[in-house]
Amino acid sequence: MNNILIKAILPLCLAVSTVAVAQDNQFQYFDCWMENINRIDLGEQIRMKIEPKKFAGSTWLCGCYTVREKGGFGWREGDGSPKIIKVWDEPKFELYGCRSKSCETNGSGEFDNNLDQCVNYLNGSAFSLALFAEGEKLNKVIAQKFPDDGSLTDFGKYFTERLSRAASIPCFFQYHERPDAPKLADWGENGVKGVFSISGVPHGLVPDAIGRFTDYSDVRCKDGNVWTGFLTNGYVENVMSVDTAGRFHGTATNYGNDPRYPDRQGPEYGKVLWSAEYRHGNREGIAKFYRYGAIDNAGKESDVQSRGGKDYYFKHLEVPYRSGKINGTVNMFSDKGMLMAKIPFRNNSLEGRITILYPFDKKTTSINYKNGQLNGPNDFGYFFSNYRNGKVDGKKIEFKVTEKCYDWIPLNAIDGTEQGRSNRICRAEMQGKQKYRWGTYKNGELQGLVECANGVQGTEEIDCDHPY
Repeated sequence: MNNILIKAILPLCLAVSTVAVAQDNQFQYFDCWMENINRIDLGEQIRMKIEPKKFAGSTWLCGCYTVREKGGFGWREGDGSPKIIKVWDEPKFELYGCRSKSCETNGSGEFDNNLDQCVNYLNGSAFSLALFAEGEKLNKVIAQKFPDDGSLTDFGKYFTERLSRAASIPCFFQYHERPDAPKLADWGENGVKGVFSISGVPHGLVPDAIGRFTDYSDVRCKDGNVWTGFLTNGYVENVMSVDTAGRFHGTATNYGNDPRYPDRQGPEYGKVLWSAEYRHGNREGIAKFYRYGAIDNAGKESDVQSRGGKDYYFKHLEVPYRSGKINGTVNMFSDKGMLMAKIPFRNNSLEGRITILYPFDKKTTSINYKNGQLNGPNDFGYFFSNYRNGKVDGKKIEFKVTEKCYDWIPLNAIDGTEQGRSNRICRAEMQGKQKYRWGTYKNGELQGLVECANGVQGTEEIDCDHPY
């Protein structure tokens, strides 16, 4: 992984599987990264013979460890000082020093240089499946048995079935974005990681981000041409095939899991979260993203439910790929089988007519795109205008409307880039047919003044009801 890509994903990276610990609202997880040695348990510092005074400034450890912290849901929420209770002996840890306190802040030049070294070191670390055997260095990193009855976890079965050749099966620990990290663009030419998003669509018409190529696995092992990723709780996170050159090839499947440890997860977990087809490193064919129903908020009613209705929730998304890019029509389906939206793409850009089919009243809205930008005449309900290259060009007419909004993704689902906004879609209905205000634009710039139905004129910011 090159340094540019590393720095692009710094805000998102790190391996994490959040773990509920049954006292004082603590959480425990496995991590591979760089942390200040002051966060390491004193007993571990003594065991590892760390010498804090070796460097003039702060000392940082690069390696893999088990972390325990207090706080509520979310990465380090309410606790800026997590405690490293175990530093694993594989890969062997490295220490980096800083000359000044600037290293305490992510983004400092000294911190970045050390982190680059750490990431390069972790990327080059590998070991065999045999190290997870009882008595070996990594025996308790990934759960092999459930504590309630001693039965084997997914990883326990995987290890037992391959015990005779475990020394020949390579594995590595993985760092990646944390579960509640900001969701940006999917892996692409710009090297940014995160989400399949429908960017550039006016707010409220479709959820802006509803599909993610997530990978929260803590360790991945390669048997033949198949990589299998596991969480620290022992459950399978993903299964991916590769070709002889190590590029993804064939079917890749990722599962939604309950990351708590050491609890056995319920039947609502373990379902397919996304699946995709690859051809020698490129996505090819239909990728499917599924709603992760296990994190829905069952304890609250949506607006529709409070009125005695039944929600239509997004269930899955079908995204067509060709040569690694989105080409064709993206289809969104509800949990009741209803087609909710048809979104055309060409080479990763919106191209053609998007059709949004609203639930309950079965009405539709259509808007036109060309080369990823709004183009041609478009009626959004609350206003009508002509667009050219994404900018208003011609007369823009606004109406007084009543807006109806729906939760297209369940209330508590961790999806979307803007919490509280992106999980809803809205449709505007005109209050009568009278124009509310209008103006003429050229290349996105207002020509003259905005006119109001009550005769008031002014700039774009004018309030037609309250001209003062």
